[in-house]
This record gives sequence, structure tokens and C-alpha cells, in this order.
Amino acid sequence: MKNKLLIWATILLSLNGISCSSSIIGRSDGPTAIYIDEQPDFLLHKGLDLIHQMHDLANDSNYVRYVTTRTEVTQRIQEFASGNYQSSYKVFAIDNLKPFTDYLTRTAPNLDSKLYVQLYRSIPSLINARSGATAIAATSLLTGEDVFHSNRPEAPCICLYCFPKGINCMVLFIPQSEKIVQAYASWIINRQLGQIEKADDVETFFKDVLNIPDIHIEQLK
Repeated sequence: MKNKLLIWATILLSLNGISCSSSIIGRSDGPTAIYIDEQPDFLLHKGLDLIHQMHDLANDSNYVRYVTTRTEVTQRIQEFASGNYQSSYKVFAIDNLKPFTDYLTRTAPNLDSKLYVQLYRSIPSLINARSGATAIAATSLLTGEDVFHSNRPEAPCICLYCFPKGINCMVLFIPQSEKIVQAYASWIINRQLGQIEKADDVETFFKDVLNIPDIHIEQLK
């Protein structure tokens, strides 16, 4: 019996070790689960998966007709639907969200720390609000969420994806207990993002738009 279990574990490892970065051997999905080593770009691909889901949603005409009848919102959604999310994009990572927390809590100094996740999730809305009500309406209808097991990240982080035609997405990763990670994806609408070329440009963007200085930005792609 032990030999059979060992054989099955070996087969699972060989099948999942290349393509799945957070695979679990066995039936346990709690603290006793065994995790296969993750690829360095695992979170980057997880974020892309969510963006592709939002892209599919934007292309679902039945969904769009159901959620809005406003022409200007539909036009904005069509821009998302027409985007190319397969190649020619840049990805920037922000692995220290303390500057955002400092900024967001200045207006609510007595906020319960348990609500920090909601603060982080409000970042896309704060940016989109600067582009008007249509931007808020369109982006709020096309969001993505996922929950998965991963050894990373160890702290909340953000990945900003910059695609052609000035289309951008932000994915927030929040680690929880037992190696569970929650991910939230949103479209970002801001003209200044269309001029992003390097990490310094992203730092300047957050300083100009949200008045948040001293952010460490790393370009992943």
C-alpha cells in the first residue's frame, strides 16, 4: 500500500510540477498540505488568468446588456473587449503597500486594521474616480477574484499590467493563513498610464495621482 501511494505521489509531482505552481499532493488542503516548489513568475501568470477572465466577461454581450444600458459605459467596456492581452505588455510589482496604508488611513485614522484589505481594494477605485463616473461604472462591472494556495506572497502586493492602447489592469494579492492567497483584479483608467515605460514612470504616476511618494517599484516584464 505504501509503495502504491509513493507511486501516485511521484506521478502527481511529475504532472503538476511544471505547469502548476501551487499544486497539492494528497487530499489535504489545510496546514498539512504538501506544496510543490513554485515558479518565479507564478503570481504574474495568476494575474494574467484573472485579466483573461475579465476580458471574457467584457466580450459576453449577454452579460453586458444585462448589467448596463448606458451607451458610454458600453463603449468603455468595448475598449476592454478589443484589447490584446497575450503579448507586448509590461508588468510592475509593488511589494510594500505601507505607503498606501499611510495615505488611506490619513482620512480615517481610527480605522480598524482588519479593514486594511478593503483599503487596498479601494486603490483602483480611487484612481478610476479621477477619470469620471463612466470609468467607475465600467470598471466596477468587470472585476475578477480568485483564491488559491501559494507560498507567495508573504505580504500584500500589487501587480500593475500595462497593455497596448493604454489599457491597464491592477491585481492585488493578499496572503491569508494556511498559505491561502486572495486575488482581486480591476481595470485601471488613467491617461497618464499610457505613457508608462519603466518603473520610475510608475512611481511618478502614484505620486501624481494619489500623492503617494517613496514606493518601491520592480519591473517583472
